[in-house]
Amino acid sequence: MISKRVIFVVVVVIAGIVGLTSMYFLNNKQKPTESVEPEQVVANLSNMDPGDFNSDLKSEYTKAYNLAVAANPQNALSAVVIDLGKDLMPEQTTIRYVFSSETDPGNNWTITFNHNGKSGLLRAIIPKDDYLGNPTPFDLKLWKVNHVSALQIAEKNGGLSWRENNTLQLVQLTLRNIGAENTLAWRVQYIGENSDFSINIEALTGKIFRE
Repeated sequence: MISKRVIFVVVVVIAGIVGLTSMYFLNNKQKPTESVEPEQVVANLSNMDPGDFNSDLKSEYTKAYNLAVAANPQNALSAVVIDLGKDLMPEQTTIRYVFSSETDPGNNWTITFNHNGKSGLLRAIIPKDDYLGNPTPFDLKLWKVNHVSALQIAEKNGGLSWRENNTLQLVQLTLRNIGAENTLAWRVQYIGENSDFSINIEALTGKIFRE
């Protein structure tokens, strides 16, 4: 026969278990579920769709070309130089089209567009010795990769890592024939306070190009 003392102990144990269980569920119920805010991604040229810029680039080049041949019918596109601000925003972009001609061996003819909310453009004749040297005209059919794609390729191949460890001041992308075989390529140069990083990307294929 079970004694009253044993029954009392069992009842106390059961009551304790029930009490602890109730406290556990009560505490869990009172604690609000913590939500994790998704990381905000800043939209800039490092993650925007490169195709969104093709129409404006084509229109801009057409305007530059028409002005260049009006100044000299022998002018041909020899380089494109694009400066990006440190935040890589589209509105901080400056695009310069560089034309050259055999009839003017000492100068480059340039036209610059500033994408900073202001209208207008700047035309200038600059001695080759002062700017860009002697770039050679290139075949537009080889220009398949635009500057946004070139930047994003550079980002995946060392550019982003460099930016994370340095203070970026400017990214300059130069499209021109380079190397012994005059390969049309983008030279993407990250310019910082104390160091630089650069990489070459073929304008036709998007492959890394080593001179």
